[in-house]
Amino acid sequence: MISRLSRDDPLAKDPTTIALYMFALFFISLFVLYPLAKGFVPTLSDGGVYYKKFLDERLYRDAVINTLLMVALSTPTATALGFIYAYALAKWRVPFRKFFTYTILLQLIAPPFASGLAFLMLFGRNGIASRLLNDLLGVELNLYGAIGLWIVQTITFFPIAFLVLYGAIKALDPTYDYVARTLGAPPLRAFIDVDLRLLKPAILSALTLVAMYVLEDFGNPLLVGGDFYVLAVLAYMNVVGWGDYVGGAATAYVLLILVLLFFVAQWKILGRARYTTVTGRESYVEVREPPFWVKVPALAIMTASSLFIVTIYSSIILGAFTKTWGVDYTPTLDHFRQVSYAATFTLRNSLTVAIASAIFCALLGFLVAYMISFRRISLTNKYLEVVGTMPSAIPGTLLGIAYILAFAGPPLVLTGTIFIIIVNNVVRFLPLSLQSYKSVLTKIDQAIEENSVVLGAGAVTTMTRVILPLASVGFLSSFVYAFIKSMNTVSAVIFLETPRTKLLAPFILGLGTHGYWGQAAALSTLLIATVVVFLVSLKLLMGRRVRVFEEFL
Repeated sequence: MISRLSRDDPLAKDPTTIALYMFALFFISLFVLYPLAKGFVPTLSDGGVYYKKFLDERLYRDAVINTLLMVALSTPTATALGFIYAYALAKWRVPFRKFFTYTILLQLIAPPFASGLAFLMLFGRNGIASRLLNDLLGVELNLYGAIGLWIVQTITFFPIAFLVLYGAIKALDPTYDYVARTLGAPPLRAFIDVDLRLLKPAILSALTLVAMYVLEDFGNPLLVGGDFYVLAVLAYMNVVGWGDYVGGAATAYVLLILVLLFFVAQWKILGRARYTTVTGRESYVEVREPPFWVKVPALAIMTASSLFIVTIYSSIILGAFTKTWGVDYTPTLDHFRQVSYAATFTLRNSLTVAIASAIFCALLGFLVAYMISFRRISLTNKYLEVVGTMPSAIPGTLLGIAYILAFAGPPLVLTGTIFIIIVNNVVRFLPLSLQSYKSVLTKIDQAIEENSVVLGAGAVTTMTRVILPLASVGFLSSFVYAFIKSMNTVSAVIFLETPRTKLLAPFILGLGTHGYWGQAAALSTLLIATVVVFLVSLKLLMGRRVRVFEEFL
């Protein structure tokens, strides 16, 4: 494949270029394809007995049904809520805009199970709302199971839909709406026939992405689901509860099949249709404000949702400083003292893993994106792009279990070390890194690289001293996203950590599932504060070069 380099590529035969290309190909093959294949083979043993459980045993059948039920419930509501936020913030003059945007940002940087933990503190058996209803009205509130999980997943994942939809809505040319109304279409008709049609790809992408997050959601079902088991939790029970790694892998592969079905459905629905929202011509038409009967309900929904998010994190912070949540609200620092050693140990590990993962992810993302954008090898570039973005469709539960099975023995033993966690994070967040670089590198003229070579610079010098500084925005975005995700992730690393490599987020989840709400709230507060301090410090140091989340702030 390397021999097919184009003649007009100035670095085509450079040994360093070939070595870097081979490294990129080897790395993503070894840490993406190899674990998936290695983990899949044992699940076929004994005549596929692990998959027969989904036909023969009610627990497994119910887990599939429950998982699909949560996708059917949580995906539309989370996407609809994200759409309301995105459309209002992109198109309207919204009062208290900062309030709405910062509540979204808080959800994005907080661990995904924080909403589940706070939901228990509010609506669990000893929750404030549950006790008030019981004392005042004699009503026993029981939101464990599907209903509670539906609420939690909606409020947890609507920011994902918002991120997908905001840019697409912002790019809509208001001329289309103006023409539709000029021709006599009422506002609602113009919205349905024009805006929704043009936003169809973005809406389907948001639905698919939210569905994937719901499918692989692990922390919230573990906290709120009760006896309502979903596939991600069942895979965890197989590995941690029953010590059946192959059974856990088989369950995770069924989860992967469901994820792939959603991607195929999106591709089939969109087909080959094209939806043009950016024409390249400047529009002089002002965006019209919606009718009163549209704006007021939308703002009411946004206000209620944002206030609920504020209530969620207020309860976590208050719970961290309350003696016994639900019983004794005396202010105390006991929870922090009780977990001081664990907090120091797990936070140090989490910061080490997050910083290392962020650096390697940003560098590998640059290398792969650079090769795809500047090296002219169509077949190899396609392979790098497809396999590099493949982890975005792989549930974290599967990737975690597959890594255990793949790297527990020769030829490469990583299980039990901190390196397996770092590599797993790098692979899982590589698609985000590639996306960060994609928009930046496509704007760089390849003549800049050619001029550097003509002036005598080699491959490494050109990459590191010419192209990388021009792509510094992509590097910083990739670094920040990978750091935040590495600090908060649970679904994969919970299978890979050991007592020596214990991480903060899985430790908090464990405390929450065992009813230690005060300690879990204290450490959740510490985790969120750490991420916020990191973002603020980086912003102060790097200034305008850090543009993470700035498109909607």
